[in-house]
Formats: sequence, structure tokens, C-alpha cells
Amino acid sequence: ALGRYPAWRAHAEDPDRLVQYAAESYYFSFLAEFGYEFAPAPDLMVAAKVQWRHFTHDPLDYSNWTVHLQVGIPLPW
Repeated sequence: ALGRYPAWRAHAEDPDRLVQYAAESYYFSFLAEFGYEFAPAPDLMVAAKVQWRHFTHDPLDYSNWTVHLQVGIPLPW
């Protein structure tokens, strides 16, 4: 049970409760992504992206921002 380690440890002595706890757990993550891609040359691509992921799991909040900078070049094959 990701993010619920104390609860997992509390149920470690009772395997049936641990299985029930895992069955009741569910995860949902909302992702918003904004970016821009451009090709400064025919064989080069550059991309910049910003992502925001909303993910909470009682009572913890794992929401975060990430920034991606990417360069694409052609492979020789």
C-alpha cells in the first residue's frame, strides 16, 4: 500500500486485514502538461514541457511539478 506504510505495518500481524486494506486502496492521478516543440533544423527537434501531477492518498499529498527539456537527434540507422 504505497504511501500508507504505517497502516501496512499496523496490519502486518493480520494478513486477512492486509488483503482487505489492499483491495480497498485505489489510486488516481491527474496530470496536466503544457509544452512547446520546435525544429530549428530538419534533423533536430527541441521540446520544453511543464507537468503538474495531482496525487493525494489519505492523508499524504504527492502532488508535484516537473520540467522536461528534450533534444531529439536522428539516429544513424
